[in-house]
Amino acid sequence: MMVGVEGVSPEGEQNKVADNAIRTVVGIGVIIILNELSTVTDEELPILTVKELMDKPETGRIAGQRGIVQETIQYVDSGPEDQQSTLMGAIAEEVIGKDGVDMLGHQFHQATFAEGSSEISLQTLDGSRCDIKVVVFSGKRGDLLHKVGSEVEDKRWMRVKTLFQESNTRDTSREIVQFAVDRKLLSSALEQYRLGKTEPVFRNKLEPRNGPDITNVRM
Repeated sequence: MMVGVEGVSPEGEQNKVADNAIRTVVGIGVIIILNELSTVTDEELPILTVKELMDKPETGRIAGQRGIVQETIQYVDSGPEDQQSTLMGAIAEEVIGKDGVDMLGHQFHQATFAEGSSEISLQTLDGSRCDIKVVVFSGKRGDLLHKVGSEVEDKRWMRVKTLFQESNTRDTSREIVQFAVDRKLLSSALEQYRLGKTEPVFRNKLEPRNGPDITNVRM
């Protein structure tokens, strides 16, 4: 599912790499929702928000802004980095730290959308793309807040409508979440979880990433 939206980071730009291959970077927006409330709209569901620690001008990331976890996948020629490894890495590195995987990894459950596809894609007017992952956290509200990642701080559970009201919300995060809310992906993911139709995010634990290390090119 693709829509044209302005403002999402220019991760779809193609850049020459040393061996003259073409590298294309595509974003992943990870929306983590809390399995806590029932019979509510998507705007009222609590999602995990983080504060950015570093600037990255080429992706529009500004230190101090609040948003969701955003990660990148690199495509060298036509071969993509494994998307599942990217999702696991984003949660492990930025949300719970790698040491938290054994303790909390079993509490992350990913929904499946778009007729069997594990992602829904937000496409910008310039052709850039961001795949949206909706993950249900089944643990307690405070479990994630005390774990430490490497590039974000001040993790907070925040209702979607509250995030939209914040003056310092990262533009791309706002667009990703708005896209998901408009299509009721959050409530759909929660329903899938409660019907036992989600899959564990860390089903294979963390494995070495395919392709180049992208730890330093986070969105």
